[in-house]
Amino acid sequence: MTNKSVAPMTTTKDAPPATRKPKKGRSPGYPGVDLERALELTRVLYKQERQHPTAAETVAQHWGMKSVSSQFLTGLSALKKFGLLDALPQRSVQSGHVKVSDLALNIILDERAGSPERDAAIRQAALKPDIHANLWREYNGELPSDPNLRFHLVRDLKFTEGGASEFIVEFRRTITFAGLSRADALSDRNSDKMEGQEEIPMSTPQQPELDRGYQLPPPIRPASGQIREVPIPIQGSAWPMLKASFPLSEDAWTQMLAVLNAMKPGLIEPKKDT
Repeated sequence: MTNKSVAPMTTTKDAPPATRKPKKGRSPGYPGVDLERALELTRVLYKQERQHPTAAETVAQHWGMKSVSSQFLTGLSALKKFGLLDALPQRSVQSGHVKVSDLALNIILDERAGSPERDAAIRQAALKPDIHANLWREYNGELPSDPNLRFHLVRDLKFTEGGASEFIVEFRRTITFAGLSRADALSDRNSDKMEGQEEIPMSTPQQPELDRGYQLPPPIRPASGQIREVPIPIQGSAWPMLKASFPLSEDAWTQMLAVLNAMKPGLIEPKKDT
């Protein structure tokens, strides 16, 4: 009877370095689809659910995708990054559900031709993702060439080669769709707050239009919440925008009205004598 020798088992640890699989890199988070495509998906969801909280599986059905597919997960993540979807709080009855955001409504419901409010909301959404806002601020609203930008992404921001290429395409498409220009450049001091950041109240500068007998009350820190803009519908072509961390406290609301009344002489046209 012939004895057959059995080759000893080898582990990954024992294997020669040449046979080990290299670790896959991972790029920083960025929207997997551009803003125009993200708004198309948002419109589909709003048509079916309005602003009702919706489970991810149901969202996938509306989009004709499988809830476990990378295509769906990428799209869902992109909508959140653009601020078009609000995720409901964890550990709640509807944990894992999402709903169409107020920012998205300011875009998809405004069908007025040449609406400045809609255009402003689109630009705000375009710079919602952290990576978008950071790069737009860094380059002061003027991006360099693709090779130059790719080098910065890979070397300094630790993007993979593939991730850098995909991101550049998405970012440039979003910039073009939103009509962003250097005039929309962000500064470190005065910029649209990125998702998850809380706006810190600045000291109120002296306004020559204020009633000199009126003393501004001390600033009230806004309640914890998402920074968003709410259009105030009034007569005329341009609606004023109220930007704050909602919901406001009763004291903050009272203070805001008092400040607006004090600023009124410098903000309105005087009545013409008839």
